[in-house]
Amino acid sequence: MIIKQSLNLISFIALLFLALPPLHAQKGTPEQIAAHYQKSCNAGNQSDCIHLAEAYGAGIGVLQDESKANALIQQAASLYQKACDGGDSVACLKVADMWCKYAKAYDSATPLYRKACESGNATGCYKVGYAYAYGLGATQDNAQAAAFYQKACDGGNADGCHDLGTMYSLGVSAPVPKDQAQAIVLFQKGCDLGNTDSCTTLAMIYEEGSGVPQSKAQAAVLYRKACALGDSDSCNKLKKLGK
Repeated sequence: MIIKQSLNLISFIALLFLALPPLHAQKGTPEQIAAHYQKSCNAGNQSDCIHLAEAYGAGIGVLQDESKANALIQQAASLYQKACDGGDSVACLKVADMWCKYAKAYDSATPLYRKACESGNATGCYKVGYAYAYGLGATQDNAQAAAFYQKACDGGNADGCHDLGTMYSLGVSAPVPKDQAQAIVLFQKGCDLGNTDSCTTLAMIYEEGSGVPQSKAQAAVLYRKACALGDSDSCNKLKKLGK
């Protein structure tokens, strides 16, 4: 069983329910959706076992049955752990995210993020970098944070590019000195990969001319992209520029 820490199974089950998207967001009647999840779960789909557990826990499309819901959660957790142990980096991420987001059990989450990173998962590398940056399940270490952020960014993780860019922009400490030129490169890559904060930060840099020639036209391009990505502040700033 995946849970070997102090968090008991009942608490873990309750926390997992919080991670699930609403059942009614799926297409079809509740009965059809539950039947689909049952078939998929029987075939070994861990996520759909959890979805099916949600259905039994809430009595949506099936008769409410807490004991069956609990059994399904255990089944899904065991499958995720088995997949992670077998080298499935996505499964490692899912387990780690559950520990981290819902139980705040960073000591349990960070080793799983590291395992995902070692398997080539850029998101896992970012999460390890974040752990080092903020001392969550790892000793706070800016050098390690920067190294893992860089690995994440190189692997195409936009958050890694943004957070490493922020480190260079602020000059947090050795081995990451203040380097606006490097920060701009990283923010640009983060923006290109779809990180809204990178686009917004880079837009402000161009609007203010901080380390680059001032260009309200370029700022507008970047604010527009951030606005399209859903950042309302960037939409407002774009209006103020009259663009």
